[in-house]
Amino acid sequence: MYCPNCGGANADSYGHCTHCGAKLPADHYQPSARPSRDAMLAQSRPTAAVPTLAEQETVVYKSIQNLCTGPVFIVALICYCASVISQLIDINSFNLLAQLDFGSGSSAVFGHATDEITDFFSGYLSGFMFLLMIPGILTAVGLVITFFSAQSYRESGKISAVGLRIIWVLQIISLVFICLLTLMVIFILMIPLLGSDGDGLVMFLFLIIVGALGLSITYSAFTIKTISTAMHTLDTGVPDSGVSGFVGVMCCISGASSVFSALGTMNIYFNLSGFASGAAMILFGVMIFQYKNLMSSLEAMSYSTPTFSATPSYSSTGYSPAPSRPEPPASGYIPTWKRIQMEEENNR
Repeated sequence: MYCPNCGGANADSYGHCTHCGAKLPADHYQPSARPSRDAMLAQSRPTAAVPTLAEQETVVYKSIQNLCTGPVFIVALICYCASVISQLIDINSFNLLAQLDFGSGSSAVFGHATDEITDFFSGYLSGFMFLLMIPGILTAVGLVITFFSAQSYRESGKISAVGLRIIWVLQIISLVFICLLTLMVIFILMIPLLGSDGDGLVMFLFLIIVGALGLSITYSAFTIKTISTAMHTLDTGVPDSGVSGFVGVMCCISGASSVFSALGTMNIYFNLSGFASGAAMILFGVMIFQYKNLMSSLEAMSYSTPTFSATPSYSSTGYSPAPSRPEPPASGYIPTWKRIQMEEENNR
């Protein structure tokens, strides 16, 4: 007969199952057919409810929504936009000051040549400064898009990664520019370095400049990796804690340096821009660590299972059922790859 507890084959004279030790019924001589494959696979299926892909994405997206619409991100966004606006006002005020007439004495002595030269250089300098502001403006646009996308998650059911992609492209362009600048600086500084007969001061300055540029390259590369990780989570709904803590530390350091540099000037727009950008960078650094901890907690909610085979084994003694799978937490999070594997095994 077959054991009603484990399905193992036993002789009719046995009082206990030789496979699991369970007591066999007294009238156990009941010839029965071998269990079907569906019945055998049913024993290996988890009894607890397994979250679907939609439920998994809901947990991830709601967590990201709470982070991107929380007070830290909102204050950081306001500070960053205030910094960009202050810099634009500062550029405009610089252009206006350059066009002021400082009296007729200079025109009487030098004619209109001084005014023309001033207009020429102020116009080109203002245009150049505005071009340098374009990455900051586009970054602010990307942050605003990310905020409103997270804000409208309940209506759209999805958080778009368009804003992060804008910032990601800007970071790639910045990395290419810094690499070219590093090569140019190395080439320029190598000339006096070779002619200085090993002067220690020149070598020290060379190492400081190259080291600073190398640190900027490292920071940009890890920033690109961090943004790529966040975009992958938004696109797939799978949590990934692979964001770089180095980027968070560098954001806090650069923010603190911006705040201290703003203390040494008397320009109100420059002061406001320095304080606002510094506060924004510090808050963004804090958000990176919050995001990393959030994704780590979502990943840790998955349960681990031993090596599992859904195929029962047969031996000379009869049928041996497949080992049962551990039950997952009823409210726990299951990674996508594990959920897909379980669904494929259950549908066989």
